[in-house]
Amino acid sequence: MSFDQHDEVEKPTSFFPDFLGIVINGDVFGDRSKINVFRLGSFTLNQVKAAFPDSLGSYKVLVDSKRIGSIGGELLKRFKVTFDYPNKQVVLKKTFKTFDRFYYNLSGIELQYKGESLVKEKVSSFQSRDIPENESHNRGIKIYLSQLYRLRFRPIIEIANLRVNSPAALAGLKEGDVITSVNGKRVGDIDLQEIMHQFQKKPGAKIKLGILRAGVRLNYKFVLKALL
Repeated sequence: MSFDQHDEVEKPTSFFPDFLGIVINGDVFGDRSKINVFRLGSFTLNQVKAAFPDSLGSYKVLVDSKRIGSIGGELLKRFKVTFDYPNKQVVLKKTFKTFDRFYYNLSGIELQYKGESLVKEKVSSFQSRDIPENESHNRGIKIYLSQLYRLRFRPIIEIANLRVNSPAALAGLKEGDVITSVNGKRVGDIDLQEIMHQFQKKPGAKIKLGILRAGVRLNYKFVLKALL
């Protein structure tokens, strides 16, 4: 959702520079901030996240030269949205998340999907058989433990961009690092959306990342920090 000069929206005075995304012509940089009050139909929301692309960036030329900024998709996901095509209208229904606070990606990490890799995983297994009385004094069941393996495709999630002086950057993470686990959960067992959700928790939340860098496995820890 975008807004331009004709909307009653002014660029806030408190903001921070950040990587905003990728378009056909390349990376887009600009400022991120929050709009004090945003009205959507009969709903009034406070401190709504907004992005303001660099005026010299290709994004504004490509999309709309009059565009000032955009409201993130996180706004609509707070509602149950129904598209009424016959009547040409959109119906928004309040949910329990509608008035939740808006948090930015407090880690400073922007991720990208880089395909999949085939990995070998250990799978614990066991076999058992009854032991005849003349073969054992235990007269019970003897268990044979064995180690099995399986091959599985796991997504490759890579750090595409790091915000300068962000918690992740200060902890030592680098662009190109491949995320292998987040807070003890392996990538593949949790999807990209869940990983990003971890980065948008409240300030003070602790993040533990397992990463793969040039074939070496490393572990990093940092704490999410409020930006605005």
